Amino acid sequence: MQPAGFYDPERGYLGVTAELARLEAQVQVSWPQEERLLRAIGLGDGMGVLEVGCGPGFFTERLLTAFPSARVTATDVRDDFLHLARRRLRRVAPGRCRLLATSIADRSLDPDQFDFAIARFVLQHLRDPGAAAGEIRRLLRPGGVAAVIEVDMGVWGLVQPRIGGLDELYARAGRRGTDPGGNRLIARRLWRTLRQAGFTEVRLDAFVYHSDELGLDAFAHHLDPGHLFPAVTAGCVALTDYVQAKVAYEQFRNDPDAFVLLLGFVASGARPRTGGEAGAEPGAR
Repeated sequence: MQPAGFYDPERGYLGVTAELARLEAQVQVSWPQEERLLRAIGLGDGMGVLEVGCGPGFFTERLLTAFPSARVTATDVRDDFLHLARRRLRRVAPGRCRLLATSIADRSLDPDQFDFAIARFVLQHLRDPGAAAGEIRRLLRPGGVAAVIEVDMGVWGLVQPRIGGLDELYARAGRRGTDPGGNRLIARRLWRTLRQAGFTEVRLDAFVYHSDELGLDAFAHHLDPGHLFPAVTAGCVALTDYVQAKVAYEQFRNDPDAFVLLLGFVASGARPRTGGEAGAEPGAR
């Protein structure tokens, strides 16, 4: 199978084990806000749901639990992630989840079969997100809805007070595992991407999650410089810079006014029930 994009946790500075922990923490902190928006967009129990890029199944597990009559087809290109997802989901929803090793670019699934589709942090890694959006539209039944959950690193959120040097440190470490063709600013283009792919009733929503509600510990996987130590051993980050960042992080955690807020986006649209899927006049639900 030819890779559809660039995401590869083995190329990063932390490795697969740490990446799995990060992915699980990511779902844990943002799921309540994402679930609220998915329900508002139209996701309901009993639907046939496609999840594109399910990874190790952390988000899939939440879907199956929150919607106990939903039937989920979850896809991913990584066999190791699918193995972990099978182990995780076997005890959660036997018989309600189908896991497939395929890419959204392969056109291997039959059209017109899903009521709702979710692509969560997937399009940012793809060479051609517009083509992927078009394929998702093909897989939906007429009237079906797609939800694309993404970030935009230009407006990612805020940390107060600022942890001196941490942003630059993560950027320096991340250059080793940067997606060569990905787009971490993709959220600002999602509305037009869905419209150009033939979706109608397109909307763009934002959600926030923050430390006043969740606590600072919930954001450790985003902020703690301890996760950067493999980058030090790999020579991507100087030990002195790492130590300074660790000191600054501890000062931040001990500040009674410390605050973290992260921002996510959900773009959604419907496959038209009749013809004229492409080129329709822009509209919003």
